[in-house]
Amino acid sequence: MLLVGAKEPYILGTGDYRPGVEDLPWTRNAKGLGSDCWGYAGAWCYKLPRHRPGFNKQPKATVADDINTDSAIEQAEHAGATDRLFTVVDRPALGDLLVYPSIRGPDGKRLRIGHVGIIVKLCAEWDPEAPQYGELEVVQCQASRKPAVMRGPGVGWLFRDKFKGLRDDAWRTRILRVVT
Repeated sequence: MLLVGAKEPYILGTGDYRPGVEDLPWTRNAKGLGSDCWGYAGAWCYKLPRHRPGFNKQPKATVADDINTDSAIEQAEHAGATDRLFTVVDRPALGDLLVYPSIRGPDGKRLRIGHVGIIVKLCAEWDPEAPQYGELEVVQCQASRKPAVMRGPGVGWLFRDKFKGLRDDAWRTRILRVVT
């Protein structure tokens, strides 16, 4: 569980895998040195640089050429994807990514930012029809806690298909497996 409890903060838009530069996820932007959830769990843990020209190039893409929670889900669910990095699975395995997408308003503005954590402990039984995300243990980099990188139960991924009194299956949590 390398970096659990590290002092570097969550900063949206930071964190990456940078081969040959430094083997830590922290990167800098105008707000400082840190990592966001994808920079830690998706990019650094899997050694997948965030910027990937050609990734998720499709008509319904909200993000292309970069990997984040939204583009990873979109690519995993796009039948015609040619550069497949992720696939959706219905049963978790150690190292899978627990991901929910951003929610966008009619104008395309994000109303809720997506989130990802990496599964580090499984529960005894799993029912794909009623996923028990709260029984999984995940490591995540999150804005609401200090230190930002923490290990704990996956309760934050429960009921993510609901937002402000509305429900949409597109907002649900997915389990993504890296297939590279």
